[in-house]
Amino acid sequence: MGEDKLYNLSTVKEFVGEDQEQITSLVIIFLEDVPDMLENLNDSLKGSDMENIKFYAHKLKSSIDLFQIKDLYDLIRDLEDNAKTQNNEELISEQVETVNYVLESVMAELKSDFGV
Repeated sequence: MGEDKLYNLSTVKEFVGEDQEQITSLVIIFLEDVPDMLENLNDSLKGSDMENIKFYAHKLKSSIDLFQIKDLYDLIRDLEDNAKTQNNEELISEQVETVNYVLESVMAELKSDFGV
């Protein structure tokens, strides 16, 4: 899991050490939870539901931080803030699109790397 990965497991390992079974368990939880959160985020965007966009951005933030997905670290916080202040719906739409793209790519990498 070199530097070319979209994620980094160092924070995960701070919690569980080098226990591969625990690491794999956290990866599986990520792979189970993130698609549902993305679906809810996308549905909220379609309905222009800024309160739920903010809610799901906040929920995704912890997973993004845990797996150190640096490409989304600032963006997810900006998305949460933009939804909170209801600023620039076009920008929010672009941010959600980027979150989708990056998280789909991360999930594909994790599935490949962990064989799940």
